[in-house]
Amino acid sequence: MRANNNKKLLTLALASTLAGCINLPAQNDAPPQHYSLLAAQGDCQANTRATIKLAVTRVASGLDSDRLIQISKHNGELRYLSNMRWPNNTQALLEQRLAQDLESAGFSIITSHQQLASTPQLYCELRSLNLLSQEQANNAVFALSCNLYQPEKKSQHSIAVNEQVALTSMNTHSISVALSNSYQLGFQQLCQRLNQQLSSQ
Repeated sequence: MRANNNKKLLTLALASTLAGCINLPAQNDAPPQHYSLLAAQGDCQANTRATIKLAVTRVASGLDSDRLIQISKHNGELRYLSNMRWPNNTQALLEQRLAQDLESAGFSIITSHQQLASTPQLYCELRSLNLLSQEQANNAVFALSCNLYQPEKKSQHSIAVNEQVALTSMNTHSISVALSNSYQLGFQQLCQRLNQQLSSQ
């Protein structure tokens, strides 16, 4: 009898310990909503017919998932925005968005791993696609660092964009629109710099 009681107590203690370690979501939590970057709008148009190989090769630490994040400028603390997700991880999401927007601007884009000896190659690293909080203000930030290699000219150029859009409200709609707006401003910079470098002699 005592052995059975001891066994029950041990089982109860183990269950209590596990319950303290596992944080189960509440049953009434709303499922996450998925947001995507809006297509860039602007007047930048390609002035070259060259095909460009595009690849987003790296993503900054903390951004390499489908989570939307907020970073404190004061202490660098990172936190996830509740119930907000991208439809894909940021690397695939951004590469697809850039390819579509560059094609809409008139560039010819490939994103495969095929290597073409005469094709300009644009390799980009995503530095920021998040909210940045400082004191009482919040900004949506998009930062991209790219290298454009032109095999025929044997030249390489760096292209960096960094844009911030002030966030007036912390609701999910305002956040998604602000992030898309910061991306759109950054895309216009990228498009203009590509035109300059690809058309330069």
